[in-house]
Formats: sequence, C-alpha cells, structure tokens
Amino acid sequence: MKTTFLFIGFLFFPIFGFAQDAGFSKKSMKASFSLETLQAYQESSFSKVNDFYEYAQLLTNPSISNELKKEIKTAVHSLFKENAVSVINFLSSEKEKITLNKFLTLLEKEKNSRFKIRKANEKVQFFNDYWINHYYLEIERSKQITIIEIKQRVYFSENLKTFGENQREVWSVYLGEME
Repeated sequence: MKTTFLFIGFLFFPIFGFAQDAGFSKKSMKASFSLETLQAYQESSFSKVNDFYEYAQLLTNPSISNELKKEIKTAVHSLFKENAVSVINFLSSEKEKITLNKFLTLLEKEKNSRFKIRKANEKVQFFNDYWINHYYLEIERSKQITIIEIKQRVYFSENLKTFGENQREVWSVYLGEME
C-alpha cells in the first residue's frame, strides 16, 4: 500500500513542478543563439559605437543649428539602453565617469574635435545579456591626438514588436556604460 502511494506521488510530482513556473525566467542570449551568431552581432555592434562617435563629432561642429543638435542628441539616446548611463568624459584629463546627458552638453562646447576607434584584438566574453566591446579611441583636439582605452558594455535584449496583427520577438543591440 505504501509503495502504491509513493508510485502515485512520483507520478504526479513532475506535473506539480512544472505548474510552479510563473514565466519569470528571462531567456539568455547564449541559450538563444549560437556562438557564431553572437560573434556576428558583436561585430555589428561596433557600427553603433561608430555611430555614437560620429554623432559626438557632429555635436562639436559650431556651424550646426540648435534644432539639429537636439535631433542628434535624440539619435544618441536611441543608441543607449538607458539615458542615465555613465560614460567616460574623455574630453577631460581625469577621464571621470559622467552621465550621458552631461557629456553631450560638454560636447556642444567643444570645437571641431575628431574621433576614430580601433578595435582591440581580444577574445570577447559573452555574459547573460551583454558583452564588452574593447577598443581604443583616438581623439584629435586642436591638432593634438590622444588615445585612450575604453571598455563598453553592449546589451542584447529581446523585445516584443507588433507588425500589423502579428507579434514577433526581436533582439536589439544597445550601448551601455563605459569603463
């Protein structure tokens, strides 16, 4: 009799175990994509990094109107995961971390600076929902060139998008904080 109850208990145990899942687990990018696909996303994420520095360079152009500067700032914010992200103030000799908004304001006060990035030859390590892009930033200000090393988180997140009556899971790449 005791054996029968144990058998029935073990038979129903897995059913109750699955019923406890409330759907709070987040799919990780490593579980959803192959390493080759993640490496392709990582390579393409450097285009967002390039876009950021091209926008930064545009903000240093004194001939750009205030209206265009607002549009550029909006475009920069769309590249980042959140607006309160901290970035390195590479315009300062201390290279302190400041908010993105404060940094964009400082860029507007700069005159004709140029930025160029070079990727570091380093194997990328993928975490649950981000990886780190390692690169060198070449800054030309007043005909002087400075090179600094930057490590920047790049987030890979899943969003539910609606296309007419259909909904699809779309993975997006966003820039994050700098170290």
